[in-house]
Amino acid sequence: MARQHSTPLGQAPHVWWALLWALIGAAAPARADWPSSPVQNVPVCTAPGAAGFRSVSSDGVAGLLVAWTDTRSDSADIYVQRMTAAGTAAWGGDGLLVCGALNDQDQAAVTTDGSGGAIVAWRDMRDGPTGDLYVQRVSSTGGILWAASGVKVCGAVNEQANPVLVPDGFGGAVVIWEDYRAGVAIYAQRIRFDGQAAWAA
Repeated sequence: MARQHSTPLGQAPHVWWALLWALIGAAAPARADWPSSPVQNVPVCTAPGAAGFRSVSSDGVAGLLVAWTDTRSDSADIYVQRMTAAGTAAWGGDGLLVCGALNDQDQAAVTTDGSGGAIVAWRDMRDGPTGDLYVQRVSSTGGILWAASGVKVCGAVNEQANPVLVPDGFGGAVVIWEDYRAGVAIYAQRIRFDGQAAWAA
């Protein structure tokens, strides 16, 4: 009786090709679904009233965060949007309302919280014509995590303006701003992951 021999893989090239394509498919990173045409772009917000002081940051997980001043409700409010790596809006078609308090809010700044969420700072005129600074944290799923209208960072006399943010690496952020309480100066405050100020006044 003749002996039967198994066929070595070297004599079955189709097997090698199948394995190769399987490995390539498993190793290839997911591609973003952004349009390639210069006349077809991705909308972040198309609502009437989207205005200036736009701020952009990475979300830390291959997407991005955008914050802006928005006058769709007549007064200036703060909105934020998270765009995923695939180019889709994660927080509603026209952004998420961060603060719609009395009077105007503007000069929005945004950074990542390190978990796919956002920390947004802005100038706020709810208490009078000179601006104070407020901040809010938004979860990766678009939930408001701190006080409903934001946490006050600074309410000193005169104007506080033009905030910028950097993440602190622990779910919070450091806020830096121009301060006019006694001439012109630069101040900073660290806001922890829970919305509490970490540095003494």
